[in-house]
Amino acid sequence: MEIEITESAMDNKNSILQEEVAKFKKAGYHIWIDDFGSGYSSLNHLFDHDFDVLKLDLEFLQTIEKQPKAAELMRHIVQGAVDMGVHPLQEGVESEEHFKFLQSIKCERAQGFYFSRPMPLEESRAFTRNKGLEWE
Repeated sequence: MEIEITESAMDNKNSILQEEVAKFKKAGYHIWIDDFGSGYSSLNHLFDHDFDVLKLDLEFLQTIEKQPKAAELMRHIVQGAVDMGVHPLQEGVESEEHFKFLQSIKCERAQGFYFSRPMPLEESRAFTRNKGLEWE
């Protein structure tokens, strides 16, 4: 089971959250930081908490089309996450171009309408099986 914590819920002085994340990790849960990069991000969250997945906010992908520097920043964030043992995941993937870009920067995981719209669990399992994909 994964537990997602939105970045906006974190505060560098929030020792209660750090303690609770540590308890969940000890119990075997995977902890994801959600919406990373939305609003006022703090890179301190990446070393203050023991996260398994860094879920990049969809605004990153929307920005790269308008701001060339955003693509380079994303590449560094993804590489930094990997170097720290955190799995990067990009949300909001809506096109083949987005997906190819993520592959080029070695982003390990992606989700979004490019792959499928939301659907009921059993329907989604059949859908992914037919595409030769595996569930985690």
